[in-house]
Amino acid sequence: MNASNLPIIPIVLVSAYVALGTLSNLCSLRHRVRAGRTLTPLNPITGLVVMLLTAIAAALHFQGLRIGTAMLGLLLVLMLWGGVYRHCFPTDRSAYASPMSRWSAVAINLFGVVAVLCALLA
Repeated sequence: MNASNLPIIPIVLVSAYVALGTLSNLCSLRHRVRAGRTLTPLNPITGLVVMLLTAIAAALHFQGLRIGTAMLGLLLVLMLWGGVYRHCFPTDRSAYASPMSRWSAVAINLFGVVAVLCALLA
């Protein structure tokens, strides 16, 4: 796929999701240093690895490589389960620094679901 054929909107959406997710996980790391606990129950290092994998998968997908498409599909399932469902219906709400940190995680991951779906359908 050459540069003139790349779907710019899905690229921007996935890039924005990766940026938001990375920032959120970095804030969680900073909060752990300052307050002794993360913003959400997710280990922020794991979250950063998932953001890196999402960026790599998207880059491969937009280059027309099937492995990238497969990775994005798998990451989409993980986002729906771990990033949306588990934050919407947590087993322990006290594992969150605040209700805002919980609902921010839901919002970021819902945005990620939309972004990845747009990429997969582009």
